[in-house]
Amino acid sequence: VRRMLSQVGAPAADLWPVPSAELVRHLSATSVDIQELVVDLAQQRDPSARLMARLVELAPNRCAEDLALTLLGSEADIESGRAGETVHAAARAGFRTIHFKSQMAMNPDSATGFIDALGMVKDAVVIVSVPMHAHRAETYDMMMGSRPEGGHHANSIHNVRRLVRLSRSTGDAVPGIPGLWVVPRITRQDAVYQEIEEFYDAWLMEAGACVIDPLPAPRPGERIAPLPRPAWVDELEAAASRRVQALH
Repeated sequence: VRRMLSQVGAPAADLWPVPSAELVRHLSATSVDIQELVVDLAQQRDPSARLMARLVELAPNRCAEDLALTLLGSEADIESGRAGETVHAAARAGFRTIHFKSQMAMNPDSATGFIDALGMVKDAVVIVSVPMHAHRAETYDMMMGSRPEGGHHANSIHNVRRLVRLSRSTGDAVPGIPGLWVVPRITRQDAVYQEIEEFYDAWLMEAGACVIDPLPAPRPGERIAPLPRPAWVDELEAAASRRVQALH
């Protein structure tokens, strides 16, 4: 710490024991290599294997093991089989941490192929994030709009529980690290404020993981807003994560 104090050009006695803002900025000014690629499947047209080959070219030293891969998928990607194919292609390409994020409110029969595909992934840690929007069905319908066929909140819960059961049977990717993580998510906002604690406690117990996301930006007229973030945190995250646009 004293060496770092001297590098910011101030005597240690002036900054010790309370670091100044200048010291914090100095300690934060470290170069960060790309650690994550973020791919929206809706923007990609290549078959899964070709897409992964092109993503590996973006990795430092063309080594996929050095990167996490986040795939943003839709329910249509799950139902068509594209999601499962892409996760498998990513594991074969050498990505060892694969994060797939999608809603799962489709009919359970339509999710079976994707869930079965996840059970066959080897040598990779797969994280499936599922935005569930609300803990109670009536709140879900109010937020998402009730659909004529109904049942979407119940479908989401059913499909996530199937994933949780699968995660308990897949074993570890490496010793001590489960091969499949299931992460139900909810966004902190006025509509679900009274449900957040119940949601978090229930899914943490059942799935072993749960995330409460902040709103991406304040909403006019709502009491709950995201906490401000230091600019240097945004800069570091932007440096470590690269959103991949359409590859042609």
